[in-house]
Amino acid sequence: MIVSAVEYFLKQYGLQQGALEIQYIEEFFLDFPRKKTAAEVISRLNDRDHQILMAEASLPDDPGTVVPVSFKVAHELRLNERDPKLADLVAQLDDVVEICQRFPDLKVISNHVGGPIGIGPYAGRRDEMLQAWRPRIAALAQCPNAFMKIGGMAMRYSGLRFRDATVPPSSDALVDSWKTYVEFCIEHFGPNRCMFESNFPVDKAMCSYPVLWNGFKRIAAGASADERRALFHDTAARFYRIQT
Repeated sequence: MIVSAVEYFLKQYGLQQGALEIQYIEEFFLDFPRKKTAAEVISRLNDRDHQILMAEASLPDDPGTVVPVSFKVAHELRLNERDPKLADLVAQLDDVVEICQRFPDLKVISNHVGGPIGIGPYAGRRDEMLQAWRPRIAALAQCPNAFMKIGGMAMRYSGLRFRDATVPPSSDALVDSWKTYVEFCIEHFGPNRCMFESNFPVDKAMCSYPVLWNGFKRIAAGASADERRALFHDTAARFYRIQT
């Protein structure tokens, strides 16, 4: 049997078409007991800043036909969310600290440096956001069973607006935008509880894969060989029990 690799294409969708594709994918490809409808997706996203990304691939029996096969949605959060699910997201770091404290034997990893938000009501309020983010990250780092993934900051929710630029960012531009978050996380968690993440293919819409990893290399340039090995390999291998 010959198995060929599948090539995926990342594409941004508008709300109406994106909502229909999400409904179709959840109905036929995802095994969730509760399926989202297109109307629910539109209701959730219609009045807030959002981004719908689809991974597309050719049909096996018709290579000329490309269809969406998976999706990822990002949208703004507001300080006073009426939807309980969204209100929970606003306080997610506090919840993670509580979980780590209640279940000390459970290893917990947070994505995207804890998800600092820079869009919607948080746009243009980076200093205020950092004042709220820093103590929560520091509190989470006090839990020895808590780990941190470093990456995902090219996404729209960060407010760094890489996707709106006329040219893709350089690794130096990424470092200038990210190092405040990255250095704070590494300082508090330590390299043995931090791991760099690509967040691809989602971040592909904002920067290239080599540029992203070159940015991480620049940030880690002053670390020791053991610390770099932990950030780029050992922490992830240990957390996910990957035999290398």
